[in-house]
Amino acid sequence: MLQVNYFIILYILNVLTNYMNSFLPKILIFLLLFQSISFAQENTNIPPDLQKQLDEYNELLTKYQSEGNKNKSASFLNKIAFIYWETENYQPALENFQKSLSINQEIGNNNAIYSIYTNLGMIYSDMKVFDKSEKELGNALLIAKQSGSKQDISSALINLSLVLQDKGEYNKAIMHLKEAVNYASEINNVKLLRTSYGMLSECYENIGNAEKSLEYFNLYSSFEKHIQKKEIEKKEKETKEKIAVMKNITNKAVIEKQQKEEELIKTSDSLLKSEEINRKKQIEIELKEAKLKEKEAQLRSERYLRYSIFFGLLLSLSIAFVIYRNFKQKQAANILLARQNKEIKEKSKNIQRSINYAQRIQEAMLPDISVLRKNIPESFILFKPRDIVSGDFYWFIDPYKVHLKIDQASENKSTISKFTAKLKDNYFIIAAVDCTGHGVPGAFMSMIGMNLLYEIVSHGTVEADKILNELHEGIRNSLKQDKTDNQDGMDITLCVIKKKEKVVQFAGAKNPIIYISNGKLNRIRGDKFPVGGQMYDKKRVFSNNVIEVKAPTTFYLFSDGFQDQFGGHNRTKFLTKQFYNLLLKISTESLTKQKEILNRTIEEWKDSVNQTDDILVMGFKLS
Repeated sequence: MLQVNYFIILYILNVLTNYMNSFLPKILIFLLLFQSISFAQENTNIPPDLQKQLDEYNELLTKYQSEGNKNKSASFLNKIAFIYWETENYQPALENFQKSLSINQEIGNNNAIYSIYTNLGMIYSDMKVFDKSEKELGNALLIAKQSGSKQDISSALINLSLVLQDKGEYNKAIMHLKEAVNYASEINNVKLLRTSYGMLSECYENIGNAEKSLEYFNLYSSFEKHIQKKEIEKKEKETKEKIAVMKNITNKAVIEKQQKEEELIKTSDSLLKSEEINRKKQIEIELKEAKLKEKEAQLRSERYLRYSIFFGLLLSLSIAFVIYRNFKQKQAANILLARQNKEIKEKSKNIQRSINYAQRIQEAMLPDISVLRKNIPESFILFKPRDIVSGDFYWFIDPYKVHLKIDQASENKSTISKFTAKLKDNYFIIAAVDCTGHGVPGAFMSMIGMNLLYEIVSHGTVEADKILNELHEGIRNSLKQDKTDNQDGMDITLCVIKKKEKVVQFAGAKNPIIYISNGKLNRIRGDKFPVGGQMYDKKRVFSNNVIEVKAPTTFYLFSDGFQDQFGGHNRTKFLTKQFYNLLLKISTESLTKQKEILNRTIEEWKDSVNQTDDILVMGFKLS
C-alpha cells in the first residue's frame, strides 16, 4: 500500500512541475514530498517480514469475504489484529477485532466472542484506557458465565481484577479474585489458584492490610512450589523418556553389533571379513556416539533441574524479602500511628473536658425550671441537645429576681418600684430559641442570646415585638455584623403572658406558635426573618400577635429539631404535619404525660439514626 502511495505522489509531482516555470518551486515541492514520504516511512513500525505476512493475510481476507466464508474471514481478521497488536498499532488492532466480533456474533461462535472481548480488554489496558478495558473484560466474563466454563469464568475474573488494580480499585479487585478462587477450586486448577492468591496478596498490601497480604502470599508460595514440583516431575519424565529412547537405540546398536559379529565368524572370505571388521568398527563408533548423546541428554536434564530449583528458590526468597521489608515498614508505621493516636486521644480528652465544662456553664445559665412551674404549674420542657452543649435554649424571666436598670436621671425610684410590682403581679415572659449552628458555636450564640434577653427586660421592655426588635439590634451590635461578614442569628418563639388581662402576646422570628383550645389546633406563623443576620431592609420590625385566653388553652413553643429528625422505616424526616397531629392527639393528657409521649415518640423514630439537630419543645396550659 505504501508503494502505491509513492506512485501517486510521483504522479502529482510530475503534474505540478510541468506547470512550474521556476526551478526553485520545483525543488521545494520535491523536498516537501520527500519529507512526507520519509515521515510515512518513519511512522511505519511494522517490520518487513510481518508487513509481508500482513499483506498475505489481507489478500486472503479479501478472497474469503468475496466467497462469503464467514469463519475464514473472522479467522484472518483475528490474525491481522494480532500483528497490529504485536507491533503496538492499537487502533487498527481494535478495528479488526471489532469486525471479527461482529461476524462471530452473527454466526453464534461464543468461544471466539469470549476470546475477542478478552483481547479488546487487554489492548485497552495496554493503552491505559482502563474504563473501556473494564467494560470489555466485563463482557468476556458475562459470555463465560453464559457458557458455564468455570476455567473461562475464573480467567475472566482474574483479567478484570488486573485492570481494577491498575485503576486503584483494590477492594473491587479483591471481590472478583475471591470469586475466581471459588471457580478455580471447583475444577482444581492450581495455576489459576496460584495467580489469584498472588494478586490477592498484592491487593491487600496496597490497601495496607499486611496480615491478609502475608496470608495470601503464603498460599501463593505453597501453590508455586506445587507447580514447580509438577514442572520438575514433568521435565524428569520427559528426560527419562528421552533417555529410554536413547537406551533403545543403544540396545538396538548392541544387538546389531552382536548379529554382525556372528555373521563375521561364519564368513570365511577374507575380503568380506575385512569389510565386516570395518562395519564393526563403524557400529562401535555409532555406539559410542549414542552413549555420548545419552550422557549429554542426562547432563542437560540434571543441569536444567539444578537451574530450575535455584531460580525457584531465588524468586521465592526475593518475594519473601519484599513482603518482609514491607511488613517491617508497615509495623514501624503502625507504631508511629499508635503514638499519634495516643496524642490525638489526649488532645481529644482535653477538648472533651473543656466542652463538659462549657456544658456546666450553659446549664447554670439556663433558668431554673422550678420558676416556670411556680408561675405556670401545668408546663413541661423537653430539651435534647444533639451534642454536649446546645444551640437551642429555653428562656423565661423570674419576675421576682428582675433588677430594673432604668436610668436614674430619667426615671425616679417610685417609677421603678411600680414597674417591678407590675412585672411581678402580671407578666411572665417565656421563649424557645434556636441559634445558628449547634454544638460549641451554637452554645456561644445561646450565651449571647440569654444575656441580651435578660438585659432587654431588665431595662423595662415587656412587649413581645419590642423585645425581638431590641434583641435583633443587640445581636447585630454584639457580633459587629455591620462591619464583618458574620451573619449568625436566631429563630425564636417568644410569649408575654399578661395574667390579669388573660391574653398572651406572641412575636416570632421564623418560628410559629401552636395553641390548642376546645380540641382545635391553631397556628400563628412568625415573621419570615430571624433576629440578627443579614439586613435586606433598613430596619427590621417584628409583629405583635395577641391571643385571648377564653377557655383552657395549651401553648407549644419549639425549635425545628423534632420535625427535622430522620428515622422511621424509610429513614425520612418526622415532618411538621406529623408533629402537629401528635400535639393535637396528646393535648388532652397531663403536661407531664405529654412530655413522656413526645420523648418516647422521638426516640422510637430515631431508632439507630444519629440525632440530626438540637430538640426543644415547651408546653404550658393556661386556664
